[in-house]
Amino acid sequence: MARLRRLSGRLAGAGALAVAGVVTFAGVASAHGHTDHATCNSLSVDLENYNDKVANSVVVTIGGKVELDNQNFGKELKQVFDVPIDHPQPITYEIKVVAGDDPDPKPGDNNGWTFTDGGQILPCLPPPGWPRP
Repeated sequence: MARLRRLSGRLAGAGALAVAGVVTFAGVASAHGHTDHATCNSLSVDLENYNDKVANSVVVTIGGKVELDNQNFGKELKQVFDVPIDHPQPITYEIKVVAGDDPDPKPGDNNGWTFTDGGQILPCLPPPGWPRP
């Protein structure tokens, strides 16, 4: 019976360590988040959970024009860039982030804290029934 209690105590301790490990890794996984969202007349850039104890920087280029040029930021940067609503062709954008705690990522490095991302801002569609006869 005493042996069974020792075994169950050890299993409980191992279970507690496993839960602590999950909590620890969940915190790491949520670090350094980035999203961008393009509509026909804007680009939203959202960088969050970065290390504010190091120098982080971002370059945002829209249609070949630099909107942010090595802008330093701390823990987060949230910015919306307006785009002319009447652009007839897609507009290309690019976001380059250098995280101070990952300034020179190595091949195979899956942190993704320093990254280059981009896409296209599509033209606004005319309202239904436009032009009217």
